Amino acid sequence: MDTFEYHNKKGISINGKDYFLLRRYKKDLNRFILIQVSGNTPLNKEDMPSKEWEILKSKANSEKVYTAYIKSYFNYETKRKNQTLAFLGASTTGSYFIALKYIARRFNLNFQDQEIYNIALKYAKREIENRHLERKYDLGSSETDLIIVEFSYFFDKETASDILKGGE
Repeated sequence: MDTFEYHNKKGISINGKDYFLLRRYKKDLNRFILIQVSGNTPLNKEDMPSKEWEILKSKANSEKVYTAYIKSYFNYETKRKNQTLAFLGASTTGSYFIALKYIARRFNLNFQDQEIYNIALKYAKREIENRHLERKYDLGSSETDLIIVEFSYFFDKETASDILKGGE
């Protein structure tokens, strides 16, 4: 998947097909977990590097939009002790809000939406940070960051409470 610029817009070539690049997030150096593109040529599962990718097709105005993602990072229904999840909102604050709200629900913590929003805003503005909330910058055009949370064996209710209170 090679990226390029065309008329000051980001583009990407996937399996020989060119698209405008809307969003692109990397988990680590060589592993992408979500790519969102627009274009007239359909993006299919066969175009992706492995079978673990899913594709959602939608429309924005008159443009066809394809969102390709690795399903395991967005499987919020299955709760395992050792699990990595990604959260993406309409804004970076929204990404933090969704992640924090999920954490509160997962550990049965009683926080109101306004409290969660206020703390999400602080994380988004970088007023506070927490090593459990990994911020991934958009390599596409949206400028909205994705948040990754790794739920390990050591991630417990106390850890969740500290995150929601803005502590380390």
